[in-house]
Amino acid sequence: MEQIKKRILSLLSDKALNVNRACVMLDMPQRTLNRQLNEGGNVSMELIYAINKYFPEVSIEWILNGKGNMYRGEEDAAENIKNVSPYFNSITVSAGVRDAINDDCELPDAFVSIPGKKADFFFPVVGTSMQPEINPGDIIGVNKMDSFSELDGEKVYMIITRDARMIKYCSTNDNDKDEILCTSPNYPSFTLRKEEIIAMYNVVVKISNV
Repeated sequence: MEQIKKRILSLLSDKALNVNRACVMLDMPQRTLNRQLNEGGNVSMELIYAINKYFPEVSIEWILNGKGNMYRGEEDAAENIKNVSPYFNSITVSAGVRDAINDDCELPDAFVSIPGKKADFFFPVVGTSMQPEINPGDIIGVNKMDSFSELDGEKVYMIITRDARMIKYCSTNDNDKDEILCTSPNYPSFTLRKEEIIAMYNVVVKISNV
């Protein structure tokens, strides 16, 4: 982990960026970026994704493993952004409510290319509350949402809070616009305050395990 941080700091130095300027370019909170790089925090999947998105010329393999050069050729960089997504086998997504989030497993286990199935991230699923649509052992691909206004009660979303990482049908709670209603076929419905939600993602790909 420390070597990965050193390589990211080396990249920022090469681009003449300090943390204050880098957080603007990477669209990340300054406090978050500073904690991850300078205060003993773990490098998150969000930071790796931001580097991959905003600096496509940078080799993610170099960032993660120190292999090859800091920069790729333009053609290779464009092909990487188009076809390759991070896969987090060590981070499971719960179809129930409870999910153990391991802060030591925030880096991708692999980068995958699945023809016709492009997503920001891929995760394996545990739990049974979303059966029969999504089953334990399935893999989901997700894209990050920009606004709660995009919610559609007939679609499945991945929700990340401080205590859980889960998939549910979600819609705005008609009785309280500051809450979202989370439902699933095999688990009681519940509400979450929007302020409790760290991030939400559309589930755009499902790869069945059967």
